[in-house]
Amino acid sequence: MTTRRGIISAGFAGFLLLANLSLAPAQDVAARSTAQPVVLTISGPGGGASHDLTMADLEKLPKAEIRTTTPWHNGVQHFEGVSLQALMESLKLSGANAQVTALNRYRTTIPMKDFSEFKPILAYRRNGAPMEVREKGPLFIIYPYDSNTALKHDTYFSRSAWQVRSITVE
Repeated sequence: MTTRRGIISAGFAGFLLLANLSLAPAQDVAARSTAQPVVLTISGPGGGASHDLTMADLEKLPKAEIRTTTPWHNGVQHFEGVSLQALMESLKLSGANAQVTALNRYRTTIPMKDFSEFKPILAYRRNGAPMEVREKGPLFIIYPYDSNTALKHDTYFSRSAWQVRSITVE
């Protein structure tokens, strides 16, 4: 015979079980929301290893800086980021080209020899501030345009993808 007290206890226990189960996904979401989001995915040649990087991962690498004028800004700009050559070396990636894809699906191909020859950077700051998406961020490939007149050409401007989301080494 089930007593009224037994029904209440069983009902309360069931409520607690459901309450705990419903909190678990919320706790997982809270834990994920405090983790930094992936801002860049770099893949190796032939579908090789894929590396998901956060902004903190990029900022741990040696900082590179370029002061230059660009076709997209007024006056000399100060960009901070990581050398694309150093980034590839840190991930032990090599190849002939880097296929870059932006958030808006713009794609460009950069010969990997550019990384050592011209020293472009993957910039994450402009004039000391993080770049927002509406300001061509959070990641923008910048060449030192003022260091070499050959770089002030549509070829290199088109390789300077902004809102970079992924790089595939080929």
